[in-house]
Amino acid sequence: MDRLCYRCNAPVAAGVPFCPQCNAPQIRVTTDSEQHAHDADIAVMPAVGGASYATPAPSILWSAALARTAVAAVASVALLQLITVFSRSAALAFLALPFGGWFAVYLYSRRHPGPVTAGMGARLGAVTGFFIFLICFCVSAVGIITDRQQIFDMVGKAMKDAAATSPSPQADALIAQISTPNGMVTILFLAAVMFLFTSLVLSAVGGAASAGLMNRQK
Repeated sequence: MDRLCYRCNAPVAAGVPFCPQCNAPQIRVTTDSEQHAHDADIAVMPAVGGASYATPAPSILWSAALARTAVAAVASVALLQLITVFSRSAALAFLALPFGGWFAVYLYSRRHPGPVTAGMGARLGAVTGFFIFLICFCVSAVGIITDRQQIFDMVGKAMKDAAATSPSPQADALIAQISTPNGMVTILFLAAVMFLFTSLVLSAVGGAASAGLMNRQK
């Protein structure tokens, strides 16, 4: 394959050391500046091309996460029941919800070693919170089906005790209105929605805090 002479641009056959027109040698000597520019181009090329090989962001392996979040939810419900029995305080019982998120992240990190970001921890905690709500909802539904009147009496007593702390005609009228079966179902539905929201938020907070603590210790 012919090439052009770098001096007169005449065609020169491959392997011919001198130009047949101007007799100039066809061996090109690279200067220092040209060599530096060539080295710089080589150094830049991997950096530009390497952008397509960037390390992907860590993601949750849900095939391993779902089982761990379910186990953490069962442990949280058991802890919630223990706190309720021994302290008789609903406020303290809610401490089991952040524990569920924390425990889910711990179990997941043991099963799937790798970085767990705060966002991943929050998602694991939120799924755990949903499982906690699902377990409590199923247990409550069974209780209502088997002995609905006892549940209604218990809820009615709790509302009357709360109204007794600040008696007023409006509170008595409200208690009388929601003491009907339809009113009780509405109260239980609203309580379930509030518990779902609280469970998702507190469990997500516990999961994010657990992930942040693990990353700080590494």
